[in-house]
Amino acid sequence: MNKKKLFSIVLIASILITLFSLKGDSNYLQEKEADNIWSQLLPTLNEIIRKGDYLVYNNEIEINESPAESHKWKTFIERFSYHVGIINLKNTPKMRKTFTLQTQFRDFKNKTSIEFTISDDTTNEVIERRIFISKRIIWTCTVPVILALLLSFYTGRPLLGLSVSALIGSALINSNSVFIGLWQLIVHYIPEGLFGRNGMNFKLILFITLMHFIVSALSFTGGEGKTKKTLTR
Repeated sequence: MNKKKLFSIVLIASILITLFSLKGDSNYLQEKEADNIWSQLLPTLNEIIRKGDYLVYNNEIEINESPAESHKWKTFIERFSYHVGIINLKNTPKMRKTFTLQTQFRDFKNKTSIEFTISDDTTNEVIERRIFISKRIIWTCTVPVILALLLSFYTGRPLLGLSVSALIGSALINSNSVFIGLWQLIVHYIPEGLFGRNGMNFKLILFITLMHFIVSALSFTGGEGKTKKTLTR
């Protein structure tokens, strides 16, 4: 493939990916942004929450916020609730203290400010208050896809391009750290990508793989031509 054709393909793909990211993939980007903020809070939680403790997430939106503002933070609240559930599952059974986690959201200059307040449920004493500011993930989400296209076309090895771009993408959403990105990729992103919820992704991958083997077997035995003749009758 010549360089002009390669450049045209990558340019068109980049434009489409960017438009898709800005318009149709906002929910996914918010999930990654929420996970990034949570990864910054997690060391603080690990210092406070011990084995046997229980964490309650108070996800009530402030009264003075409009329904539109409440909907804006819905994805963040869902992701934080998910991570709190993982912490409680890891620390079961409930035997010791109960803590409450509250969040306060602010939006300014394309950045998200989230204030986390951790308090003792028994005494209502505030133990820790942390504020994190996260810039919205927009253009960075296009880098792994473009990199995968470039490497796949240039090297002729799609798996190599996908592997490198997946690592780069994981590093970009994990404080630009290659080591943390690699760990998150192996422990979280690949298992979640393979199995998804209720194993639907794994079932889809298995179905496509079986179909590929069936088509390959038909081609090898010469049954492909007979199948085409049967379908065209």
